[in-house]
Amino acid sequence: MLTTLNRADRRRKVDLGILVLTVFVFLSGCGRFYWSRPGATLEDFRLDSQRCAGEASPTPEAARYGLIMQDAYRACLVSRGWMRERHEDPPPSGWYRGVE
Repeated sequence: MLTTLNRADRRRKVDLGILVLTVFVFLSGCGRFYWSRPGATLEDFRLDSQRCAGEASPTPEAARYGLIMQDAYRACLVSRGWMRERHEDPPPSGWYRGVE
């Protein structure tokens, strides 16, 4: 009898763990990342994004093909005053999608 209770208790804990993990994975995958800076326009973002992609690429040719170092690209945009947040599609006004 005690063994049956222990098994049932362990099974409930495993089921709860799976449920918590599933919910975490589901919620962490919602939305995509966008960039914004107070008062900035889409053209401002395009210009800064293009410059940062160039700076974060090993060569100009690599930048044209989107081969960039993500951490360097993000650091460049942050240094220019941009902030990055996750949003559902479509994002709020003033939030723009980068090359990541």
